[in-house]
Amino acid sequence: MKKILLFCFVFAALFAVAAEKNEAVKAETAKVKKAPAGKAEKAKKSKAVNAPTKEITYLCSFDNTQQPALILEAKSKEPRPLFVTLHTWSANYRQCRSSYAGHLVKHDVYMIAPNFRGKNTVGNKLSMGSDAAISDILDAVKYMQKNYNIDNNRIYLIGGSGGGFMSLLTSSRSRDIWAAVSSWCPISDIVKWHEYYSPKPGTAKGYGIHIEKNIGSPQTDENAKKEAIHRSPVTYLDGVSYPLDISHGVFDKVVPVEHAIRAFNKVAAPQDRFTEAEITAIKNIVNTKKTPEGFPEVTEKYGRYKIYVRRVSGNARINIFHAGHSILGGTGVQWLLKQKKGKPADFSEIKSNEKSAALGR
Repeated sequence: MKKILLFCFVFAALFAVAAEKNEAVKAETAKVKKAPAGKAEKAKKSKAVNAPTKEITYLCSFDNTQQPALILEAKSKEPRPLFVTLHTWSANYRQCRSSYAGHLVKHDVYMIAPNFRGKNTVGNKLSMGSDAAISDILDAVKYMQKNYNIDNNRIYLIGGSGGGFMSLLTSSRSRDIWAAVSSWCPISDIVKWHEYYSPKPGTAKGYGIHIEKNIGSPQTDENAKKEAIHRSPVTYLDGVSYPLDISHGVFDKVVPVEHAIRAFNKVAAPQDRFTEAEITAIKNIVNTKKTPEGFPEVTEKYGRYKIYVRRVSGNARINIFHAGHSILGGTGVQWLLKQKKGKPADFSEIKSNEKSAALGR
């Protein structure tokens, strides 16, 4: 009898605890239903892109294949600018729906985001700045010119990270097309970038492995090194004269800021190039968080961010600002819209409170 009573007591206690937990869950659920949208939900809604993009395929002349792209159509019947937007190193063309289309739709312009052979991570020799990838980007422009009313004096190129790399490489090898180019956190030298991720031969990690998958190791294979040089923007940038804006976050650990500086030096007049001592001082901003001694203070902000170093040489400008591996897409779009083919670069101030967006890897 005592055992039966003890069992009944334990069962009742367990039932009471379970009931209490169930009521607590119901109460919390009720709070969630009654409460207004939380911060996370609001943030998600604010990032939604209301841009009516569509996917197409177009003929690529390199190997007569149909390659995919994402396009945004202008509503106006008048000739409108064309933005060629480039995905990052590890992404594909669909990335541009969220990274660029949302900025562009309000300006009533055309956009095409070519795939240029896709991700650079998978060991595809036709990716990563190959002749095929460049040809695909140029064929994307031709497709838009053939099928839409494009203002040929306002064809722009923009990209960040791997897209920044391709914006410099493509434009420097096809100079007559572009009204202006906006490049963010670009890789400018494949050999040097491989060394950054592979301090000694055989130690490659991350992006160094990607490079080796695509072309081999530039440190141990002479043919791979030649191919890396062939695919590097610094090989072609000398004498570029179209409006070019290069921007790089000084705290970037993915692509060292030196890549942007070396690219600018190739375009700049001799007297405007950064010295080795200046490059060292710029890299040291990571520690000081200050504009280096001897550089003019820049009062203008880049979106919300301090510009530590800015230099202009002819139609080229470099902006070293307080960010990491990031892009101010809306600011880049605004700058491009001020440029016109054959005209001097317009570097007048852009009023923007834009927050930087981390570039896709």
